[in-house]
Amino acid sequence: MSVVLEQQRAGQLGRQQAVHLLAGVALALTVGVLVHELGHAAAAWLLGGRGVRLDLWAWPPRTLYAGAFSPAGWAWIDMAGGLATFVGGVLLAAASRRWGARGSWVRDVGGSAGGAMAIIDNTQWVVLPVRYAISPSYRLNMRWQVHHGLKLVPDSIKFLVRTHLPPLVVAMVAAELMVWYTGVFLVE
Repeated sequence: MSVVLEQQRAGQLGRQQAVHLLAGVALALTVGVLVHELGHAAAAWLLGGRGVRLDLWAWPPRTLYAGAFSPAGWAWIDMAGGLATFVGGVLLAAASRRWGARGSWVRDVGGSAGGAMAIIDNTQWVVLPVRYAISPSYRLNMRWQVHHGLKLVPDSIKFLVRTHLPPLVVAMVAAELMVWYTGVFLVE
């Protein structure tokens, strides 16, 4: 992806590389959803969850499971989707960088897919904790939804409600991971 970004900055992004970039983002969006939900499913299963299944055709896609989890267990399940997507994105970007020739479609598609998986899915871990910290009405609404088991609460908010960690610390850790990623994979 760094080759594409360098050429884009220089005004030299060709049609073929633009297609590679879009293909990478499309790949990340489809594979990323699967990896994200598999992360939740694996965490639930490892913590003793029963009836684990993926519902990828629902909107938003989700993982269904049953179990009596501790607060720490719920926090791991909440975090597992984003963590799986981030690690998957890092591995995909590293593999495309290792085995793809500079400027090749493998490097372009793999790099952009890895970047999209690592960054896009995990942006909620930076933005929403800040909103949770500064908006009392949002914080109360999200707490109520988590405690009543509503399904459309973002993972990062469920994690905050269940762990009671300072939201700005969670946002800073997530932001630091993204900065690390961009420094390692977008700069050659």
